[in-house]
Amino acid sequence: MKVYFGTTPMTTPLFFERLETRAPAALIRALDSTPTIGIHAVRGTQLFLLFNVLSFDHAFDGMLGLEKTLLDDMGLLFGINPRTIVAASTTKEIFDTPLSFKDVVIRNRDVRAIFDPSGTIIFLYSFLDPQTLVITTNEDTLKTLIGKAGHGELREITNN
Repeated sequence: MKVYFGTTPMTTPLFFERLETRAPAALIRALDSTPTIGIHAVRGTQLFLLFNVLSFDHAFDGMLGLEKTLLDDMGLLFGINPRTIVAASTTKEIFDTPLSFKDVVIRNRDVRAIFDPSGTIIFLYSFLDPQTLVITTNEDTLKTLIGKAGHGELREITNN
């Protein structure tokens, strides 16, 4: 299924542009031209993004570079307002307590995740394999996608 912005088919560069992300150009070039947007129905609906990766090294470096602004850039798309997550009583405390990515392992995959103050993952991304990048907000969604990647089902989703 193709997604459109008005009458223009969505492409990876257009997707990042319309979200006004600060994604490095090398990251955008390292990703295939058409992203996949999906919804996983678990405890409500969980949005996920899948990108076919053309250059793992550039995509990996680009995602690390984008981490400083990724939640601000894409959080609202996923229903996350980063300003409401930090447990702080003053504006200064909010800005002095930035949310940052941490390394975790989920089902033997390296994952970069942001946690809320209670320790729950609220945003994550991972390379399921050198050709597939996923961005989502839910650990169960990631686990489901890992299972589908292991059975070759994601190739069917992202190639349609």
